[in-house]
Amino acid sequence: MSSATEGRQSTMDSTQIYREETFTDRKVGTIRRLTPVGADGSIDSARPVLFVGQAQVMTPMGAMPISFELEAATLDAAIAQFGAAAEQAVHQTMRELQELRREQASSLVIPDAGGASLRIQATCSAAAGRGASPWPETPGHPARIVGLQLPRENRQALERGCGLRRLAPK
Repeated sequence: MSSATEGRQSTMDSTQIYREETFTDRKVGTIRRLTPVGADGSIDSARPVLFVGQAQVMTPMGAMPISFELEAATLDAAIAQFGAAAEQAVHQTMRELQELRREQASSLVIPDAGGASLRIQATCSAAAGRGASPWPETPGHPARIVGLQLPRENRQALERGCGLRRLAPK
């Protein structure tokens, strides 16, 4: 056990226990029915039964699991909602992945051989008449470059052409 987790103990909340059942068509996905139970295993009718859908989307990196809640009171209703809910969850996941890609595309890290770090914020803009930006960026998200080492004349030209601004070191 690591020293970071030695002081903590994992305990379950006996008032939030569920019995889990899995249903699948072995083609499209899986539905998990979570039935609330008491600490003795008896059904707790004061809490609602929950349904969670699960599907996988194939990506270039392999299968990516997607989980989503199904607002249903019965298994029949959960099965009927599965397709639309899965489609919505996939679209939401794709939007989140595109946002992560945009963030990564606007964040370039160029390592410095000397170990020193120069943080520069590039605000290149073709619309401002400064030429095309060498870095992809989206409006309001300027590219960030960490550890850039350039000769003085190149750095000055880059600063004039792209509107680079030195940021405080981390």
